Formats: sequence, structure tokens, C-alpha cells
Amino acid sequence: MSAMTKARPCAVAPGLATSAARYLPVVPRPPHDPLTWLLDSRVGWQPLASTAALATIVARPGDGALVPRLLASGGRRWDDGSFGGLALPQNVAWVGDGECERTLLLYDVRGRRMLRLDRCTCCFEEWFCFRETDMRVPQAFGGMGTSCTQGAGRLYLLDTARRLVIVLNATTGALRGVVRAPLAIPGGTLAAWQPRAIAVDDCGALWVADAASGTLLQVAPDGRVHFARGGVGTVVGLAVDRDGLVWMLRDDGSVTTFDRVRGAVAAVTDSPKHAALHFGPLHVSVAADGGVEVGALCVPPVPVRWFDRYGECLEDPPAVPQAPSAPPV
Repeated sequence: MSAMTKARPCAVAPGLATSAARYLPVVPRPPHDPLTWLLDSRVGWQPLASTAALATIVARPGDGALVPRLLASGGRRWDDGSFGGLALPQNVAWVGDGECERTLLLYDVRGRRMLRLDRCTCCFEEWFCFRETDMRVPQAFGGMGTSCTQGAGRLYLLDTARRLVIVLNATTGALRGVVRAPLAIPGGTLAAWQPRAIAVDDCGALWVADAASGTLLQVAPDGRVHFARGGVGTVVGLAVDRDGLVWMLRDDGSVTTFDRVRGAVAAVTDSPKHAALHFGPLHVSVAADGGVEVGALCVPPVPVRWFDRYGECLEDPPAVPQAPSAPPV
């Protein structure tokens, strides 16, 4: 700084600036700031450059948040396992890897393996080991989610066969606990317990859909139920958008949303293309069959790098689903 532009020191009492800074809100930074999109030598300038990509990034009207807008040629359906490409597949999740990094996890249901994306080799590799008879391995995998709000974070694995949620350390894979059938819920008790879907919101809260009672539960890691909403039907898929709405996919293919602030359940009549403004960018492309394209995450970035639901690299991109044709008149 030159002498002509030297800043004049502020007359602030000693220690006031440092003590007040503790009470100021945290400055939003990527990847959690909805108004930023990380573009660097690693991510590149076209993170969705794949020919099979089904979305582009646009600014949402109103608050300017960066959100995906599905292309009209996508023709995605709500019941394809990822809410039409708006959410990650049920066996894929982000996990914290250091202060400013995130790593993509993929659970191989066929091989019963937890895989982690190695950005340097641009391949999914086995992460922590599972033994043949390991309590941490779901007998019937129903979904997973991660929370990075407490310590090293938590990794939740839903086991529909044993009717429980396995809680692991998201970094080491160590068993931290098990969420079984709750003994009581707000406003009553559960006569049965059959968890079918889970999701984790931005605040780290775990949401579980109980198909036996048709109840949506917000469950703490120790098994306590903080909130329960009955009458949601048989929910087989869950996702939480950037506004805190819980999206529920029912077994009949219909989609509803739950707004906890208003306590209202509403049916969704829009297609995934029109509902995309509610969700944040995934940083990966998701195919209709559960495959993911991770080329932008590799070091150095590659134009196209597709993997199937089992973590195997694909030589050719998955087929882009065609929009359904109009019924004959």
C-alpha cells in the first residue's frame, strides 16, 4: 500500500474488535454458501460438461442462490431413486475430509463395500474394511446419509432387514451406535417400526420414514425422537432441500413435501424439471439408473468420468432418458 492510500487507523478500544468478532455470524464460504459456486483448477469452469449431464446451474429468482435447472430433454421421473436427479442416489453421500474438502462415498450394495472417491486416481477405492459378519454392514441396505455438524461427523446406514440405523464415524468407520425402534414418540408410541428411508438435513438432523406406521420421524443419534408427523403413507425415499422442506417419495410413485414450520404436508404436482429450483447443486451429475459422473472432482479434472451404482467405471456414458411422448389424442 502506498503512502497516498494508507488507511487511517480506527479509534477502537483495545480488545474490542477481537472480542466482538466471536459473536459475529460466520462468513459463508464454499461449499456451504448457496450464493457461491467453486471454480478453480480442480473443479474447472464446466463441472457439468458431460454430454449426458442433465442440468445447468442458474440463479434462483428472489435470493439469487445457485441451483440446478434440469434440461427439458432430461425427461426425469420422481421415482428413479434420486428424485429425478435433484438429489444424490440413496447409496451415495458426501463426507467431510478436512476443513475445506469433501469426499464422495458410494456404498456398493452388490459387494457390500464402502467405497471412497480417490480424486488423484479418479476411481472409487475401498475405504474402511468390512468383515464378513460385521455389525456395521447392513443386511438389506436402505439408504445412507452423513452429518458433519458434530466432531468428525456421522455416517448413517439404514438396514431395513434388521430394522435399525447404523451410526458410524464418518472418517474412520468406527461404530458409534445403533438407532433401534423408539420406545416413545411425541404424542404417543409406535406399535411397530419398519424404517424404509433416511435423509440428513443441513442442520445435521436425521429424518427416518417409518413405513409400518406411516410416520416421518426426526431422530437423534442416541435414538430419541425429537419430532413425529403421522399420516404420510408408505415413504420409500427421502430428501431435504435447501429450504428445509422434506421431500417424500411414496411407494405409489407420488411425491409430497413436509414443511415442519407450518406442519403441512403438500402434494407435488410439478415435474423434477420445474422443482429443481428448490434444490442446491450436487457438484456431480446423476443418471436415471443411479450412476454418477465425477470428472470435475478429479485431480486434474477430466471431461467425463461415469461410474455405475457399484462403483465400476463405465466406458460409455449411460443413456439419457427421453422425455415421455404425449398420449395419442
